[in-house]
Amino acid sequence: EMCHCPGCEKITASDDLHGNGAQRVVLLNRVAKHFGKKYPEVRFNILVYGHQCPEPAERFRLEPNAGLAFALLWRNHCRPIYCCERVGTDVTDWMRLSDRPLETWDYGCSFFCNAMPFPNHDTYGANFRYYKKLGVSGVFSQMQYSTNGDLAELHHYLYSRLCWNPDADDGLLADEFISDVYGRAARDVKEYMKICIHARDRQRWWWGGCYQGATDSWLTPDDCVRIHQLERRMKACLKHAETPQRVHADRLRISMLYLAASRYDDMLSVADRMKVKLPPKQELIDEWKPLFHDGRTRLPSYGAL
Repeated sequence: EMCHCPGCEKITASDDLHGNGAQRVVLLNRVAKHFGKKYPEVRFNILVYGHQCPEPAERFRLEPNAGLAFALLWRNHCRPIYCCERVGTDVTDWMRLSDRPLETWDYGCSFFCNAMPFPNHDTYGANFRYYKKLGVSGVFSQMQYSTNGDLAELHHYLYSRLCWNPDADDGLLADEFISDVYGRAARDVKEYMKICIHARDRQRWWWGGCYQGATDSWLTPDDCVRIHQLERRMKACLKHAETPQRVHADRLRISMLYLAASRYDDMLSVADRMKVKLPPKQELIDEWKPLFHDGRTRLPSYGAL
């Protein structure tokens, strides 16, 4: 909430849904100017959550030791960032306030539940190439807080590699990672990703926010049954596999089992039609829990069954 006293109202240049950009800039400059004397090596940044840039830009120029990081929280995170209608003009407007390169604060998962399928891995390459075009100097992302998130290891790998080389072929990087890490289960992992991407893309206007709380808006019961079949096949083919491959596959199975348990009632009639025998729901939950809490996969994560 912004201040509405007469003094602060004087510096208010524009208002938007999330608050006032002008007051943020004035506060940032005061802090930077005051503490810059004692800490000349420090840069003071603010996160710009899609706020409207104050005008005129000359009046709100940043102090030399102040900077901006753009954080587009409220957008479709399952599409490249440049698809957001606020990005183009908002970013370039804010860049006029400083000679320093812009930084970004990204979001790479659903914070409602890390273990829930979230089809966004194929947006990373496009995002990084867009950041390069803007001249962004630094990137950071809030991603799954654990390795037991949906394809978390792949997401972290892609983000790290693209940090170093935004022009890298992200599709090839993902393909190589999956083949090397999942071994015998690689084919099923790629099929799982294909189902998720297809389900997302067949609904052109589907919106995947980073607080997406359910999968029934984009994954049909048919999709869920097919993913369940892949999970069962992965479990069987890796039963006697080398430990690293099995551990990585189990981390992905956490997401698949979560989906099967949370969408179980939707899947029943479809499974009958497809002649797929579903285990009892409690059996899926009992199988999910030890995987989730296993010491090899356990780190703090949102979501529970």
